[in-house]
Amino acid sequence: VAPVGDGSPVMPSSVFFDDEDVAVGQYALQQSNAHSDRLVQYIKEKIGQRWRATFQGIEHTPETISAIILGELLRRAATKTGPVDSAVITVPACFTERQRKSTQQAGELAKLRVLGTLNEPMAAALMFGRMYQLDAEKDPTLRTDKPQHIAVYDLGGGTFDVTIICVTPDAMQELT
Repeated sequence: VAPVGDGSPVMPSSVFFDDEDVAVGQYALQQSNAHSDRLVQYIKEKIGQRWRATFQGIEHTPETISAIILGELLRRAATKTGPVDSAVITVPACFTERQRKSTQQAGELAKLRVLGTLNEPMAAALMFGRMYQLDAEKDPTLRTDKPQHIAVYDLGGGTFDVTIICVTPDAMQELT
């Protein structure tokens, strides 16, 4: 996980529009004290809806606001990783097909080649499974030829998701 500029591993999904510039993240929250009507937060809740707002004479949708946030994350990540041009974007498991397509559109507006969307609980499970595999490579006591069944609990904002995966030294598989 690369820090996002202020040393933190997370960035608030907040966008502030002043008269000429656009601020994202913690700086957006700080700027909004004087003009809270220019702050957009919780845009993920509006993705896929027909929400509109006009700032700086431009009409924005949830997709364009999300693209601004993604663009800022990409800009900050590029200082650590170099340019990023493709991505798999995680979404809540409860997202509808419309919300998934809108999320993909936001990624494309941010100049990404979106390879697909992945449910957040599955992304957490894949990450944990890979960490388990790497640990097993380093620690012989964790190595086994038997498949390991692992439950990964994803306690998100208002959700409780469980993904069970089967991990072997060479592969991972979601169990339904």
